[in-house]
Amino acid sequence: MIERCYLRDKNERNYSRYGGRGIVVCARFRIFEYFVEDMGLRPEGKTIDRIKGELNYACGRCNECILCGWELNCRWATTTEQNLNRKANRILAFDEKAMTVTEWAILLNKPRLALFKRLDAGWSIEKTLTTPVRKRAPNKKKDA
Repeated sequence: MIERCYLRDKNERNYSRYGGRGIVVCARFRIFEYFVEDMGLRPEGKTIDRIKGELNYACGRCNECILCGWELNCRWATTTEQNLNRKANRILAFDEKAMTVTEWAILLNKPRLALFKRLDAGWSIEKTLTTPVRKRAPNKKKDA
Protein backbone atom coordinates (compact mmCIF):
# COMPACT_ATOMS: atom_id res chain seq x y z
CA MET A 1 0.00 0.00 0.00
CA ILE A 2 2.70 2.44 1.02
CA GLU A 3 4.86 1.75 -2.02
CA ARG A 4 1.94 2.03 -4.43
CA CYS A 5 0.76 5.34 -3.01
CA TYR A 6 3.99 7.06 -1.98
CA LEU A 7 6.66 6.01 -4.46
CA ARG A 8 9.67 8.28 -4.63
CA ASP A 9 9.99 7.59 -8.36
CA LYS A 10 6.78 8.93 -9.90
CA ASN A 11 7.66 7.16 -13.17
CA GLU A 12 7.33 3.74 -11.50
CA ARG A 13 4.80 1.62 -13.39
CA ASN A 14 2.20 1.24 -10.59
CA TYR A 15 2.34 4.78 -9.23
CA SER A 16 -0.09 6.18 -11.82
CA ARG A 17 -2.73 3.63 -10.74
CA TYR A 18 -2.50 4.50 -7.04
CA GLY A 19 -0.73 7.58 -5.68
CA GLY A 20 -0.86 9.23 -9.09
CA ARG A 21 -4.67 9.01 -8.92
CA GLY A 22 -4.71 10.47 -5.42
CA ILE A 23 -5.14 7.16 -3.54
CA VAL A 24 -3.65 7.44 -0.03
CA VAL A 25 -3.20 5.22 3.02
CA CYS A 26 -4.89 6.50 6.19
CA ALA A 27 -2.73 7.54 9.14
CA ARG A 28 -3.46 4.42 11.20
CA PHE A 29 -2.66 1.99 8.38
CA ARG A 30 0.68 3.74 7.75
CA ILE A 31 1.85 2.25 11.09
CA PHE A 32 2.43 -1.46 10.53
CA GLU A 33 1.51 -2.56 14.07
CA TYR A 34 -1.88 -0.81 13.87
CA PHE A 35 -2.52 -2.21 10.42
CA VAL A 36 -1.89 -5.76 11.70
CA GLU A 37 -4.03 -5.05 14.78
CA ASP A 38 -6.97 -4.12 12.54
CA MET A 39 -6.46 -6.43 9.56
CA GLY A 40 -4.49 -9.32 11.02
CA LEU A 41 -1.53 -10.92 9.31
CA ARG A 42 -1.86 -11.66 5.61
CA PRO A 43 -3.64 -14.98 5.07
CA GLU A 44 -1.90 -17.33 2.66
CA GLY A 45 -2.97 -16.78 -0.93
CA LYS A 46 -4.42 -13.33 -0.29
CA THR A 47 -3.25 -9.74 -0.63
CA ILE A 48 -4.66 -6.42 0.48
CA ASP A 49 -7.55 -5.10 -1.61
CA ARG A 50 -9.58 -1.91 -1.56
CA ILE A 51 -13.26 -2.82 -1.36
CA LYS A 52 -14.16 0.27 -3.38
CA GLY A 53 -11.31 0.68 -5.83
CA GLU A 54 -11.79 4.41 -6.31
CA LEU A 55 -11.37 5.10 -2.57
CA ASN A 56 -8.37 5.14 -0.23
CA TYR A 57 -6.80 2.43 1.92
CA ALA A 58 -8.75 3.35 5.07
CA CYS A 59 -9.29 1.81 8.51
CA GLY A 60 -12.46 3.81 9.12
CA ARG A 61 -11.60 4.53 12.76
CA CYS A 62 -8.52 6.76 13.03
CA ASN A 63 -8.89 10.54 13.40
CA GLU A 64 -8.07 11.07 9.72
CA CYS A 65 -10.76 8.61 8.61
CA ILE A 66 -13.33 10.10 10.98
CA LEU A 67 -12.56 13.68 9.90
CA CYS A 68 -12.65 12.75 6.21
CA GLY A 69 -15.70 10.48 6.52
CA TRP A 70 -13.79 7.42 5.30
CA GLU A 71 -15.16 3.98 6.12
CA LEU A 72 -13.16 0.76 6.32
CA ASN A 73 -12.11 0.08 2.74
CA CYS A 74 -9.66 -2.82 3.00
CA ARG A 75 -9.94 -6.58 3.00
CA TRP A 76 -7.75 -9.60 2.33
CA ALA A 77 -8.69 -11.04 -1.05
CA THR A 78 -7.57 -13.68 -3.52
CA THR A 79 -6.41 -12.70 -7.00
CA THR A 80 -9.76 -13.87 -8.39
CA GLU A 81 -11.70 -11.73 -5.91
CA GLN A 82 -9.53 -8.74 -6.75
CA ASN A 83 -9.99 -9.25 -10.49
CA LEU A 84 -13.75 -9.25 -10.01
CA ASN A 85 -13.39 -5.92 -8.18
CA ARG A 86 -11.61 -4.05 -11.00
CA LYS A 87 -12.96 -0.83 -12.45
CA ALA A 88 -12.64 -2.23 -15.99
CA ASN A 89 -15.20 -4.98 -15.32
CA ARG A 90 -18.42 -4.97 -17.26
CA ILE A 91 -21.52 -5.53 -15.13
CA LEU A 92 -24.40 -7.28 -16.86
CA ALA A 93 -27.93 -7.16 -15.43
CA PHE A 94 -30.09 -10.09 -16.50
CA ASP A 95 -32.76 -12.26 -14.90
CA GLU A 96 -32.86 -10.04 -11.78
CA LYS A 97 -29.09 -10.48 -11.20
CA ALA A 98 -26.21 -8.08 -11.79
CA MET A 99 -22.78 -9.69 -12.15
CA THR A 100 -19.54 -9.20 -14.03
CA VAL A 101 -19.00 -10.97 -17.35
CA THR A 102 -16.54 -13.28 -15.59
CA GLU A 103 -19.09 -14.18 -12.91
CA TRP A 104 -21.71 -14.90 -15.60
CA ALA A 105 -19.21 -17.07 -17.48
CA ILE A 106 -18.53 -19.11 -14.35
CA LEU A 107 -22.22 -19.42 -13.46
CA LEU A 108 -23.22 -20.45 -16.99
CA ASN A 109 -20.10 -22.54 -17.66
CA LYS A 110 -19.31 -20.55 -20.80
CA PRO A 111 -15.97 -19.19 -22.02
CA ARG A 112 -15.49 -15.65 -20.74
CA LEU A 113 -13.84 -14.58 -23.98
CA ALA A 114 -16.86 -15.75 -26.00
CA LEU A 115 -19.15 -13.56 -23.90
CA PHE A 116 -16.89 -10.53 -24.32
CA LYS A 117 -16.70 -11.07 -28.10
CA ARG A 118 -20.48 -11.32 -28.36
CA LEU A 119 -20.96 -8.08 -26.42
CA ASP A 120 -18.30 -6.32 -28.50
CA ALA A 121 -20.11 -7.50 -31.64
CA GLY A 122 -23.28 -5.77 -30.42
CA TRP A 123 -25.24 -8.75 -29.11
CA SER A 124 -27.89 -8.02 -26.48
CA ILE A 125 -27.16 -9.15 -22.93
CA GLU A 126 -29.95 -11.74 -23.11
CA LYS A 127 -28.70 -13.21 -26.39
CA THR A 128 -25.08 -13.16 -25.14
CA LEU A 129 -25.93 -15.12 -22.01
CA THR A 130 -28.56 -17.52 -23.34
CA THR A 131 -27.18 -18.58 -26.73
CA PRO A 132 -25.17 -21.80 -26.47
CA VAL A 133 -21.51 -21.52 -27.40
CA ARG A 134 -20.62 -23.61 -30.43
CA LYS A 135 -17.78 -26.03 -30.03
CA ARG A 136 -15.10 -25.46 -32.62
CA ALA A 137 -13.64 -28.33 -34.57
CA PRO A 138 -9.96 -28.89 -33.81
CA ASN A 139 -7.51 -27.46 -36.33
CA LYS A 140 -6.29 -30.16 -38.70
CA LYS A 141 -2.95 -29.75 -40.40
CA LYS A 142 -3.25 -30.25 -44.13
CA ASP A 143 -0.86 -32.64 -45.82
CA ALA A 144 1.66 -30.85 -48.00
